[in-house]
Amino acid sequence: MSNENVILIKGRLDEVLYEEVTSEDGKVTLRETERIHLCPEEGAYGCQVPKGVWHTVEVIEPSVIYEGKDKKYGEDGSETFVSM
Repeated sequence: MSNENVILIKGRLDEVLYEEVTSEDGKVTLRETERIHLCPEEGAYGCQVPKGVWHTVEVIEPSVIYEGKDKKYGEDGSETFVSM
């Protein structure tokens, strides 16, 4: 796992961060903790998603992003690339 640096090149989106919450019966759910609005036209170009934080992107309009990680892609086994 590593930090993820997200840079929005074009478009508009929200990067949504979550935390795991375990209920008394042991059920694990995700609770939104932060919503980061990215829009180059508004001067909001990017954000950093901390290592180990669940996240997703909600696209508001067609977008192009660049995502960079602190380590080599897939090095920690959290992501894989399958050639077709």
